[in-house]
Amino acid sequence: MNKNRQGAPRRGPKRRRNKSNKRRVNMPPKKESTQALKQEIAKTIKRANEWREQTEKQIRLAGELQRKNDQLIAENMRIEGLLAECREELRRRQGKIEGLESAIRLMGSGG
Repeated sequence: MNKNRQGAPRRGPKRRRNKSNKRRVNMPPKKESTQALKQEIAKTIKRANEWREQTEKQIRLAGELQRKNDQLIAENMRIEGLLAECREELRRRQGKIEGLESAIRLMGSGG
């Protein structure tokens, strides 16, 4: 009887060492030239500065829009107040007109 086959069967496939694969895995990464790295850093800094400028511009615009919005809200409230006063005055005058009309009717029927 073969001694290697005794007992529980082995689980999974046998693992083989692949020396050529090992060499490929352990190869150091290709180094980029310092000039290319400097150019990449310069581009990144330029993009970051543009982004910062855009952000600051948007913040300024947002502040201006907020101020204009506050002004418009105040103006709207003022107009709503005037409109309420006008409605009240209209109701008062309408009451006067109705009173005069009823007085005229009474005078017309009594005469």
